Amino acid sequence: RNVLNYNLGGAFFSSLVFALCSWWAAEARSGNFTKFYFCLLPIVLGFFIKTRDDRRFLAGSAVVLAALLFQAGFVYFVTLLLLFLYSFTELFRARPKFSDRTKYFQRFFAVTLFSLLLAAPRVLPAVELLQSSLSKPHDRIQKDYSDFCKIAEAVDLQKLFMNATIPPGRSSAPYHDYGHSLMFVGPIPFILFLLGSMLLFGKNRRHLFVLLFILLISMGCNGRVDIYKFLWKALFPFREIYKLDKYFVPLILFLGAIIAGSFFSVIRGKRRGVRCVVTGLLLSAA
Repeated sequence: RNVLNYNLGGAFFSSLVFALCSWWAAEARSGNFTKFYFCLLPIVLGFFIKTRDDRRFLAGSAVVLAALLFQAGFVYFVTLLLLFLYSFTELFRARPKFSDRTKYFQRFFAVTLFSLLLAAPRVLPAVELLQSSLSKPHDRIQKDYSDFCKIAEAVDLQKLFMNATIPPGRSSAPYHDYGHSLMFVGPIPFILFLLGSMLLFGKNRRHLFVLLFILLISMGCNGRVDIYKFLWKALFPFREIYKLDKYFVPLILFLGAIIAGSFFSVIRGKRRGVRCVVTGLLLSAA
């Protein structure tokens, strides 16, 4: 709340939308409990944003990221991608000194290094395993991107929208036990997301920029611009993530919840009675 300068209603609404989305229940039903570590995204991002002005938060960021690497594997790399994109957006902010605009990048590389050092007992054996003959069954999708695309399960924006806004059982989109097919959040959060994007574009442009990139990446081979191909070629961990919807939908949900919660800033200056009524109605609708 304090990091993003949200009022109590907006922070509570964003938390409810992120925590009560049906995606978590779907992952639990499938037995993918390691994906529950995506619930640490608010802490990771909050600590990382605070590192810009207070280096003491570097330790907290590194510890949380190391825990992700220890317990959740590829969730760590997807989370690093989110932090990298936030650092990248800082380059375009109106700051007089270039060193101020690159400060987030400095913090990003420091946090990444410290987290890898903390998780070294887990990282070093994993690297040896990937280089051993045990990883040979994955050679085909790791060496040929066209073969990778044949099995990749990317995000479909139309299905994502339908399943996020239409209650389960009423949507015509295909049913799966994972990914975006069970990411129902409801129409009210989606409407507030649109209103927050339009009415508070200046406040949310950073989140919107990151969300746009995450959407493009998550579409993989199905997108008009295949950004995932660059990640696949440049960074070996992304060669193992062929269920893109499973790993990128939580980021989409997280960013969407942040932007939807920003709408409560619009009613900050209203009378107390109006604020209470509107906030109560929106929270109950969530």
